[in-house]
Amino acid sequence: MGTKIYKGLILQNSSIEQALRHLISIKSQCVDAAEKAAAKVCAREMAFSVDLAANFCVLGEQNQQHRTWKLMEKFDLAKVSVLGKGVRNAEWDFTFDICLIPANGNVLAIYYVESDLGYHDALLSVGFKDYYYQNSTSRPEDISEDEWSSRRVAWQSALPGRTSAAAVGLTYSVVSWDDYSLVFYNPSLIHAQIPTPEVRKKSVARRLSELEVCCSQTKVPLSEIIDRILERVPLRQPDVLLGDVRIEYGCGPR
Repeated sequence: MGTKIYKGLILQNSSIEQALRHLISIKSQCVDAAEKAAAKVCAREMAFSVDLAANFCVLGEQNQQHRTWKLMEKFDLAKVSVLGKGVRNAEWDFTFDICLIPANGNVLAIYYVESDLGYHDALLSVGFKDYYYQNSTSRPEDISEDEWSSRRVAWQSALPGRTSAAAVGLTYSVVSWDDYSLVFYNPSLIHAQIPTPEVRKKSVARRLSELEVCCSQTKVPLSEIIDRILERVPLRQPDVLLGDVRIEYGCGPR
């Protein structure tokens, strides 16, 4: 088995306790970034829902606009999927975990993120340094042979054989799902992330074009369908109507 440490870091001349204090010091800014990213997802979905309803409806069906509880359901499903089933979710997962491993007076670390919202830069700002290593590719040109060899020795010593980082290190959750789940009760933050009118119009124009082309061109090659959709989007965009985005907390379905 090769050694592959893609998101490796080192905090030199440090203990686990000192490293943990550094992580605690950046937690607030990282949680704020996660909450803002989640608010952006909420705002985008809410805007698209009301905008599409203002331009398109299916006869005999009632358009259900995105109330906040529906977004909460999506968030909860994503959380269960990631934590319970190990299925990745790039839309809602803004968590940030890091495993700290003591190593001869230093601390090695491996961090885990689905979306990097400035997390890596925050780690560098408190003294961590990049310390990635893998023996299946050539040494990067900007890293000396001695440095690359030191990294190999350090990681193979810290994680011999099939040893996992979690088995020998301390894992700290800088940003957990619960840390940014309160975004749904922060309407001002969600409103601040509503896309621009042009972005909203383009999203609806794309969806309307997809519906038009896909319904009428069932036997056309996929590449041609995509081309036709892209051709129609700028033609439809100016005429798209925008709805009123409201954050509502009505009861969910019974």
